Amino acid sequence: VDGIEGIMFSYESALRNVSLAGPTLFGPIINKAAQTATQSLTSDKQKYFVLLIIT
Repeated sequence: VDGIEGIMFSYESALRNVSLAGPTLFGPIINKAAQTATQSLTSDKQKYFVLLIIT
């Protein structure tokens, strides 16, 4: 997938093939992303993390 446009195209294509159920709880995935980012602080290289949630 290339760029934001590619992400949005893939998301819209996937929506045609699935049924969404709710409610959705974002807490666990946000906590996991934060944990992953925190663990990377031990390395000497600077890293950036992006968590994209499309609803």
